[in-house]
Amino acid sequence: MLNKIGQIFRTIIYLKWYQIFYQFYYRFKRYIVRPDDYDLNDKWKFELIKSFTFYDLYESQWDFEYPLTFSFLNQKHKFHNYIDWNFIGLGKLWNYNLQYCDFLNNHKIDENTKFILLKDCAESIILNKLKLEPYPVSIRIVNTFFFISKSNIISTEIDKSLKIQIRYLEKNLEYHIEANHLLENYIALTFSGIFYSDSHLLKKYYPITLKALESQILNDGGHYECSPMYHVIILSKLIVLKECLTLKLISTDTLDEVLKKMMGWISTFSFRNNIYSFFNDATSGIAPDLTLLYKAAKHINLDFGQNNLFDSGYRKFVDDRFEILVDVGNIIPSFQPGHAHSDMLSFCMNYDNKSIIVDNGISTYQIGELRNFERSTKAHNTVTLFDKNQSEVWGGFRVGKRATITIFKDNPQHLSASHNGYFAEFGINHLREFEFNSDGLVILDKLEGKNLPVNAAVCRFYFDFNTELKLLDSNVFVDDLLIFNFEKSTNISILKYRQAIGYNLFKESQYLEITFQNELKTSIFKK
Repeated sequence: MLNKIGQIFRTIIYLKWYQIFYQFYYRFKRYIVRPDDYDLNDKWKFELIKSFTFYDLYESQWDFEYPLTFSFLNQKHKFHNYIDWNFIGLGKLWNYNLQYCDFLNNHKIDENTKFILLKDCAESIILNKLKLEPYPVSIRIVNTFFFISKSNIISTEIDKSLKIQIRYLEKNLEYHIEANHLLENYIALTFSGIFYSDSHLLKKYYPITLKALESQILNDGGHYECSPMYHVIILSKLIVLKECLTLKLISTDTLDEVLKKMMGWISTFSFRNNIYSFFNDATSGIAPDLTLLYKAAKHINLDFGQNNLFDSGYRKFVDDRFEILVDVGNIIPSFQPGHAHSDMLSFCMNYDNKSIIVDNGISTYQIGELRNFERSTKAHNTVTLFDKNQSEVWGGFRVGKRATITIFKDNPQHLSASHNGYFAEFGINHLREFEFNSDGLVILDKLEGKNLPVNAAVCRFYFDFNTELKLLDSNVFVDDLLIFNFEKSTNISILKYRQAIGYNLFKESQYLEITFQNELKTSIFKK
């Protein structure tokens, strides 16, 4: 009991005061305010706006089979007789995706089917059957706007449900969560001002969106939650917003600068094969594909270059064959670490455009053992001490006590940094050095403070499912391309793991587990 209280305390001390206030306020408010209590604006008239970037960017994998079978997040469910838009049987994330109405963006589903499904959802909203939540409302109304504009299909029910949701969203902005949730709220309300030609909404929420971007987009162009997936989701929505504002003859000068920085960040962060590492709650099949993103940026004449990744806590080292991305950042933002992992000094590596060392990825947001593992230090390409986490990740989306990073050397050939995540409990700091040269990479791990038991420290390297490992003495051969050599190890094992390549989707792969005492030298070079 005392441990739990301590864990909660170590978590909430990082929150902003208004996050705590709105947590309690919204919990109380939902019992006394119904959606039909919100005043609707009967003067709103929908305006058709064609966005070529939206239709190019958003091609949903969300599938529907007649009569009532839905398939997304690699899970399928068949409803009987009617759609329960509150269905929670496959978890909260599956329900959120049901509520997003992403079927509207599946080009293989005919327009009439989309209309019937959307109308059913709208009726559930009007009858107060569907419990509204700000984040899915934000996604759903934008999807609905563009479906109507493309198909020119609307009904009284859909129109009324949109107005209910807009008014609801204005009264339920996610101040308690902040981060990408609140930004999506603002963006959705800005789109609402555009599509309903409401100058009040537009003049209020477009500047608020820009102000939120000023605080959430770091100087290097990265979104401050440091998840490439959410970065791309937000960036894609902003590209579409830019196009729509331009069509309405509204200045986008400030937004353009943000877009250039964000495009520069993702182009630097990603590998040459247009795939990014799955750091911090990222996976495939959710955000728009990077090739589509670059196409959309070209459509709106957006010029961008390469950025550094310093503010978001990454370093990238590239030559003709190697591409290596290292995480040397602290957990940010401190008040919203919901997508953060305990992965300091982890890294990913491509060689000849082939994924070699990968981030383990995520497969679920369901709170439980698997979610805890996927956020843990043990699930990343770094060192654990007694299998403990560097930082206190818990509860699916929470972090209590946090490790901090110290960088000692930082140049194109040499990176040296340490974290103190094990110091309070064991009196040990983990120092990791990366040395890059034309032949490859040398990684030196040191556990400084006191001597440890022989097998207390474990270094892990997770390999992509398309690689094959062979162990010979102290060398590991990877696909007849690379050799990993280990000095001062006490044991080297090739083990199997399930690589998460999407939500609820795995491939069997291999990882290395290297035990050592206080020091380990890893040399990675061409065969």
